[in-house]
Amino acid sequence: MGEMTAEQQQAWMEAASPSDGHRELEPMVGTFNAVVKMWMEPGADPAVSEGVMVNEWTLGGRYIQHTYKGESFGGPFEGQGFMGFNNTTREYEGLWIDTASTAMSTESGAYDASTKTFTMHGDMVCPSTKDKYSRRDIVKIIDDDNHVMEMYFTGPDGNEMKNMEITYTRAK
Repeated sequence: MGEMTAEQQQAWMEAASPSDGHRELEPMVGTFNAVVKMWMEPGADPAVSEGVMVNEWTLGGRYIQHTYKGESFGGPFEGQGFMGFNNTTREYEGLWIDTASTAMSTESGAYDASTKTFTMHGDMVCPSTKDKYSRRDIVKIIDDDNHVMEMYFTGPDGNEMKNMEITYTRAK
């Protein structure tokens, strides 16, 4: 690979620098109490649990690092993840891992400033059936102290089901 032109150097510098897209993530930074509702089938009552999510900027403001501790189905649950804005593709990207799986969950999507909503898309494979499901996550910023995440799965039959809703309230 030869020397980069000034234009190439500029493009690389812009790709590596926090941008306006990163600023849209700011309301999620901090420590939040979480109430988690999970539906295992349509029409059923949700399982409800609680936990704490700590979101911190890392790597010079390029990514938010998520650290979650709580419970799920009566036992301890921990998760970690990252969310950032890819200046090159102009998309938000996320990665999530937790103690309920050995799979790394990735997603990408967009932010709608008029509704203060991130809409992210990804896939997962069901451990019991090995079927592939598409996932749609919506994160709505209510205000600087509150946001809500909803997770929907679409199975092989093409039907979408709400699987999870997490309400985050900034810890005082």
